[in-house]
Amino acid sequence: MKIKILRFVPLYVLAFLPLFSLAMTSMAIGLLLLYAIWDFIKTDAAKPNLIRFRTSLIYALPFFLYIIALLWTQDMKKGLEIVGRMASILIIPISIIGLKPFKNVESIYLFFKLYIISSFVYVVITMLFILLNIDHILNQPNSYFSVLTLRNSIDNIPLIGEHAIYFSLFVGVALLILYYHRFKSKYVNVLFGLTFLSAIAIASSRGVIAGLVIVSIIIVFQEVKSRKKAIFIMVSLVLGISAISFLTPIKSRIDEILNTKNIYPVGLQYNSFNLRVAIYDCSLNIINRSPLIGYGPGDVQNELNECYKKFDTEAFTKITYNSHNQYFDYLASFGIFGTFIILFAFYYYFKIALNGKNRLYLNFLILFYIIFLTENILYRNSGMVLFVTFNCLFANLILFEENLKNLTNI
Repeated sequence: MKIKILRFVPLYVLAFLPLFSLAMTSMAIGLLLLYAIWDFIKTDAAKPNLIRFRTSLIYALPFFLYIIALLWTQDMKKGLEIVGRMASILIIPISIIGLKPFKNVESIYLFFKLYIISSFVYVVITMLFILLNIDHILNQPNSYFSVLTLRNSIDNIPLIGEHAIYFSLFVGVALLILYYHRFKSKYVNVLFGLTFLSAIAIASSRGVIAGLVIVSIIIVFQEVKSRKKAIFIMVSLVLGISAISFLTPIKSRIDEILNTKNIYPVGLQYNSFNLRVAIYDCSLNIINRSPLIGYGPGDVQNELNECYKKFDTEAFTKITYNSHNQYFDYLASFGIFGTFIILFAFYYYFKIALNGKNRLYLNFLILFYIIFLTENILYRNSGMVLFVTFNCLFANLILFEENLKNLTNI
């Protein structure tokens, strides 16, 4: 397929998201919107597709709750700041689904390939940075602190550094897409696949790894028709992952859970596991105190910080911890009613993936819905843009291939 140079940059710049800083990501989204508007005026303004625009608004549904929640938020400044950060949830669906700048499935497949390549480059840069700092990483009191230093080094890469969780998420999505959209050379596929798996093992983000393992098991049963063969592959997969877990930084992350003496953090006795227990305790506590409409996104962190004071540790004064659960964050921000609306949107995405029989889209959603249990992925800009962009691209694929009314009439 021939693609004009003029169209290449605006349409595909977001495919290089893993290599972007926050400012570059904002510029890429703005560039996509401007191009989509220009392209729409040029080609589709005379015959707007109302079903596409309705679909784009449903895909942007969570954003409108952030606007409505300003009515009862106490910290208006923080609330407006969050609304501004969440604007991508509105802009990207309108740009990709409503204005339809991608004209066919091939143009979206090219986006996928460019994303895989950019993720590979991101991993290579990260590994080189780790090698340059390997002496500092290894020169720690024990293996736990070495792994902690290793994970922190991923975040310390100039310009493109990301928290290990989001690094794993970028790479995990690339690995999933690579499975369904391979390159012509099997050697390239093997190289990319092994590199991505190594990167995920090094970052050792438990939530992302758990999500990928579950999705891998689902893929086995989706792809393998023989039940015995599927079970054999699944058992082999679990055994392989278990073996790898004892040979990589993942082992230290597992030991952290098994060796934790205090269920809640006390003094200097804290780690990511007992801190999470305390975080979930406080998240449920504040949700129970305002179950119907929540506090508004601008006030949730203040409520959590107040609750953290009950724990006898300095850990919560050094770093600000959110709820580390996307669903808890929605309940605390919007209450039961608002969370129900967002879960309807999540169901809508899932329904379109099922109706479109797109396994990649379906497994992409399952992966994120699982990871939402352990992280506020959509609170941070990189996670939000990653999810929203591919969510809209996958929907576009189905809208190209199927009858719109049948897909969206649910």
